[in-house]
Amino acid sequence: MERPLSVRNPPAGTSKQHSVSALRRELRSRLEHHIEPEYAVRITELVPTSMEMLGVRVPAIRLLAREFVADYPTIDAEKACDLYEHCLKNPCREELLFTQGILERFRRKLDPAMWDRVDTWVDHIENWEVCDQLSKHVVSTLVHKQPSLSVQLTRWVDSSNPWRRRFALATAVALNQGGKSNVQLVLDLCEPLMQEDDPVVQKAIGWALREAAKHDPKRIEVFLLNQQDSALPRIIKDARR
Repeated sequence: MERPLSVRNPPAGTSKQHSVSALRRELRSRLEHHIEPEYAVRITELVPTSMEMLGVRVPAIRLLAREFVADYPTIDAEKACDLYEHCLKNPCREELLFTQGILERFRRKLDPAMWDRVDTWVDHIENWEVCDQLSKHVVSTLVHKQPSLSVQLTRWVDSSNPWRRRFALATAVALNQGGKSNVQLVLDLCEPLMQEDDPVVQKAIGWALREAAKHDPKRIEVFLLNQQDSALPRIIKDARR
């Protein structure tokens, strides 16, 4: 049976009158209309995680997030951040991606002063999908708006948390896409990680270097040649793929 494109039944009143817990119940209700049990099995294999997974595809989640913002026109950036943080409690993959989609709608209105909140969000990440979606579609805009925040990313490569290291790299990827270019940031992040042994970070290193190479291939090749003797071969190979 073909599933409806969306189910829109917002509670009466405005988002200002509803708590974040009420908003979370509403977005959960919308998600549940799009669950695909077979996809739930597949995505569980693709995205290893300990959080709850319903089995809703990303395009459907992004559409639902866009509709949610339209249905609740008084949601603002602050409310969106509060809702995201509420969903970090007892996290569910689809709820986090949904609220990240809401945050994305406000990405140009987010204040770089909220970086302390971002810092706490990253501590909750434990799978590549949530990591990459938040870094690329939300946090990269903050760094692009306030380039001095890139210093924070360079500090994260020394973190014992591999997801924090990957998050920094995924943010740098986004800063070399969509007409943006920041090759130096990629080099600053990658240089201390060329002997990285965690697979989720290794993949992000190659990814970041390949994106940077689209802007300055000669500079990236010189970097790889200089790292040839000390870097892990698989990282060099992936960067040149």
